[in-house]
Amino acid sequence: MIAFAQPSAMNSPGMNGDPLVSLALELHHLLADLQDARRARAGQPSPKIEQMRQMAERARAYAAELRQNQPTTAEVLAKVAARLELLRVAAGEGKSLKSLTLRAGRQYETLAKLLREKANVQGVDLPTLKPRNYARNAYHIISGFMGAATYTIFPNRTVVLWVAGIYTGCMLTMEGMRVLSPKINQFMVDKMFGAIARPIEAYRMNSGTWYGMALFLMIWLFNPLACICGVLALGVGDPAAAILGKRFGRRKLRGHKSLAGMLGFFGISTLVIAVFLLATPHIELVGMPLWRVLALSAWASLVGAVTEVYCEPLDDNFAIPLTVAGAVGLFT
Repeated sequence: MIAFAQPSAMNSPGMNGDPLVSLALELHHLLADLQDARRARAGQPSPKIEQMRQMAERARAYAAELRQNQPTTAEVLAKVAARLELLRVAAGEGKSLKSLTLRAGRQYETLAKLLREKANVQGVDLPTLKPRNYARNAYHIISGFMGAATYTIFPNRTVVLWVAGIYTGCMLTMEGMRVLSPKINQFMVDKMFGAIARPIEAYRMNSGTWYGMALFLMIWLFNPLACICGVLALGVGDPAAAILGKRFGRRKLRGHKSLAGMLGFFGISTLVIAVFLLATPHIELVGMPLWRVLALSAWASLVGAVTEVYCEPLDDNFAIPLTVAGAVGLFT
């Protein structure tokens, strides 16, 4: 566990629990609000300018007092303060906050990583940032249809396994390069995958790598129909859950997962899988009545929706396609 001193500046009245954990939680709420695309547009000054200033001052004060005993934490806090200052200035000038909040989000994730064990001991959750990201949603959908189309065009398992293996090998190679070189990691996170990456992915394995490993295992273990259901459930169901959950997700099921998101996953995924299977019939579907195709689509979507809610701490890009393919494989 990381031990933190409790110097005078960190004993501010009104704080609940550890002041650094309180600061991290406040930073998360601020960034989650700013990363809402509707509130981060240019020409719409943020009403949180004073909050940013006060948080930056607290972060600088904590950094100054921890510099001797906790230099790593002090350095992170100093970077947090600098990002908050940039946000404050940009917000005051009515500039777009989108790219700045993304970079500040990475500093939050670094701070949360240092504090998470201590926060857990205190019974406090330091969640990851999952901003609304339509580019990421579009990438999910395209990846799902590309995976399903690949298995439709090349029904030979060996060919598809080679395709998945090459993709997974490339992703794992990039992960190794990220670990070995912080500069390469920053380049990949900021430039190569900046439009679709989440802040937390600067410090852990990219979701695309998890997806590649799931593809390889899924193709190796299950029949083509099961694999198609797996990639489509993830490709269209996960974005549907994210979009509808953020918009209508008032009733929570587990953490930030909502009933609206789960129902959106189930409904959209069922419709898309059924239409795709009926439009591109496979050997497993020969002689299968319409009601059974619909039931199979609903079954795949239900398993995917439940997995999306309860699969953490596993990455859902790994868990959803595998569990869906396994569930469909039981009946085909």
